[in-house]
Amino acid sequence: MKPLSSYKTRATGVNVILRPREDLFSEVDRDTGIELVPLANSVTSVPDNIACCEIVSVGEQVTHLKPGALAFIDFFWCKQGFILERGELYICGADAFVALFDEKTGDILPLDNYVVTRRALDRFKVAWFGTDVLEVPRYLLTDGIPGGKTSTGERATTVLYEEIVRIGKLTGRPAPGHMLPAERELLDDLTSRTGWIAMDTTTNRLIDRVHEQRAARKPDIAVGELVVLSADLSQRVRCKGEFWRITHYDHVLGTIDDGAVLADAIERGRARMIA
Repeated sequence: MKPLSSYKTRATGVNVILRPREDLFSEVDRDTGIELVPLANSVTSVPDNIACCEIVSVGEQVTHLKPGALAFIDFFWCKQGFILERGELYICGADAFVALFDEKTGDILPLDNYVVTRRALDRFKVAWFGTDVLEVPRYLLTDGIPGGKTSTGERATTVLYEEIVRIGKLTGRPAPGHMLPAERELLDDLTSRTGWIAMDTTTNRLIDRVHEQRAARKPDIAVGELVVLSADLSQRVRCKGEFWRITHYDHVLGTIDDGAVLADAIERGRARMIA
C-alpha cells in the first residue's frame, strides 16, 4: 500500500481527499443485496452504497478528521473522483462523513453530531404494544412501523425504535441561527437594562456559561435509551453480528421509557417480565 506521504495532492477548504481501501473489504452477495465485509471480521458489514476509505488529506477548515483514519462515506455525497498517477482518489465535503471504522476491533464509531443505535426488538415490542405478552412476528419489528403513506396507499416512511450504542460529540446546532439557552439568557439580560451599566457579576456569569455551552454541548439522550428514528434518515450497517444504524443527532426524534411502559403493564396484570 502506497504511503500517505507520497501522495502529491492536497485538499482545500472543507474538502477531504480519500483513497479506497479494497484490501480491507470484500464484496458479498446477500439476500439484502451486495454488502462490503471486512476481511478481518466477517460479522461486520455495510451496504454497497457505503464505502470505507482512508483519508489522504483534509482541508484547512476540517477539524474532526485526520489523514490515515478509516471513514465510512456514502458515495451519493461524493463530490468528485479523479486519477493521480494511475491511482483512484475521491473528494468529499467534510460534512459527508458519518462514522469511522476501527480496523483492529471492527467497531463503528460515530463522528461529531451522529448517533449509533442497534436493534432491540423486545424493547420495541413493549413500546409499540404496551406489553411483552403478545407474540409479534419478528418481521414486523424489523420492518418497523409505517410512518406515513403515499396517495396510492404505499408506505412512505418507516419508524423504528432502537437502543443507543454510542453518541458522537455535539458540535452543531439544531438550526441556523439557533441560540443556546445561555446565549438567549445573556441577550435578554443585556437588552433589559436601561442606560450604560458596567458588566456586573451576573453578566460575567452568563458570559462564562455561554463559553461553556459553546465549548461542550451536552446531549439530551444517553447510551442505552430507546429512541424514535426514521429508517429513511439513517444508514444501516452491521457490526459484530448486530444490526446497527448511524443517524444524525437531529434525526433522533425522541425517547421512549419502555421500562416504565412495561412496569405499568405488569402492575395492571397485562404483561410479564421479559426473560
